[in-house]
Amino acid sequence: MRRPSAVTAALVLVLLAPLWNLATNTVTIPDSWMPWVWVVTVPLAIAAVLIEVRNQSGPAASVGGRIGLDEAANVHRAPAGTTPEPLDLTGQLDRIVEIYQLIPSGRLVILGRTGSGKTILALRFVLDLLDARTTTDPVPVIFSLGSWNPTTTSLRDWLAGQLIRDHPGVAAPGPAGGR
Repeated sequence: MRRPSAVTAALVLVLLAPLWNLATNTVTIPDSWMPWVWVVTVPLAIAAVLIEVRNQSGPAASVGGRIGLDEAANVHRAPAGTTPEPLDLTGQLDRIVEIYQLIPSGRLVILGRTGSGKTILALRFVLDLLDARTTTDPVPVIFSLGSWNPTTTSLRDWLAGQLIRDHPGVAAPGPAGGR
């Protein structure tokens, strides 16, 4: 979940001050003012909630032009000198595999702030891929790169080590004696 915006924090402080004073009787407010206190605090509370709902939903995703980590031509696998049309990757969580299949390069990076749902999206993606896979499709696996040290271990060696550590059955010899 994202941290509250500065506007929301200010609105909450403005709301908490009079409510705290009312709760603790620090400041006495004449009874005739009470309706006005509610007329002011309720719309401010609604505004704070609406601002946070808008901020938490974030912008819709699309792929075109420069894409944070890569050029659109690479993502589209477009021939040199062509300018691909943007991909509309907006959609619902339960359609993540269908949306992923629209990406010609087959590459997906999930970015977001702490608590924004990256792990849940990745898990849902892998589970949905497993449900949709045929016997000839690769098996999706999630790796957390937090323990990889690129100065001491190549990515390939680290991935193989993690795969064997977490799924020891893949290290067993296959039917033809290979791995």
